[in-house]
Amino acid sequence: MWISYNEIEKLDGLKSLVKLEKLYIGNNLIAKIDELNNLTGLTELKDVVFKGNPFALVNPTLYDSKPSDKDPAEIYPEIQKRLPYVEIIDGNTV
Repeated sequence: MWISYNEIEKLDGLKSLVKLEKLYIGNNLIAKIDELNNLTGLTELKDVVFKGNPFALVNPTLYDSKPSDKDPAEIYPEIQKRLPYVEIIDGNTV
């Protein structure tokens, strides 16, 4: 599912898509990494794109949504904690 560039802020509407394998939701308005908790039941999900969302640019505490100059790949371990079955994040195998 490709829903990038749509000003999406919340992910709760995706909970029922249990067969979803790919989710490209980059460049939206998802500010809190905790929104990924809405995807924990999507165990078929293997490939995601979150790049360009505010949470992907936060400081190491992950609670401040102010953009920083950090590498977005620094957020991958936090994504993996919430979505351990995902194999590809932002085009990178993890």
